[in-house]
Amino acid sequence: MKRVLFVTAAVVAAGAGWMTLAPASVAAQAPAAQTAPTPGRGLGPPAAANLFTVTGTPETKMTPGKAVMWTREQQANAKSHIEWSPQYRLTATTRQPATAPPAIGELHTENTQIYLVTGGSGTVLVESKVDPKNDYLVAAGEHRGGPLVGGRELKVKVGDMVSISPYTWHSAWGDPGTPLQYLIIHIHTPQGAP
Repeated sequence: MKRVLFVTAAVVAAGAGWMTLAPASVAAQAPAAQTAPTPGRGLGPPAAANLFTVTGTPETKMTPGKAVMWTREQQANAKSHIEWSPQYRLTATTRQPATAPPAIGELHTENTQIYLVTGGSGTVLVESKVDPKNDYLVAAGEHRGGPLVGGRELKVKVGDMVSISPYTWHSAWGDPGTPLQYLIIHIHTPQGAP
């Protein structure tokens, strides 16, 4: 319960700070001093066995007793994992503009994802269905599949926040001509937890 309250407070505080800053217009890219992790998780190179413990680089692993601040500029230039630990992960993501939903969505069995929109505008499709024969496991607790059928389209802009609980099919894309940038706060929420 303390972890949920702490993360909720951090998300609200971070959202308030982002809403007062000018949105970034730079596509996400790795900082010069750091190499971005290899993309993948099903649609590229093979996925990791446990995304919460092995996909971040040593430079981005959380250090107990150490606080870290990311300026708006650093966030805009971030690519993939900003910080991680076994219980959570912060990821900067950019979804390209599209005129139709992507054909493939994703579902996580033990992770809640909170999207905080930091740039652009677009759509987050949630609560879709995928035919079980088109649902494939790409890593422990990570599913991909499609086509996505039905669901709710949530129109989002800078400062908006979307919480996606475990077992929710979802996808996201930017409005035509506008990439959608957001921070994903991944929280490890195993379904066996009280």
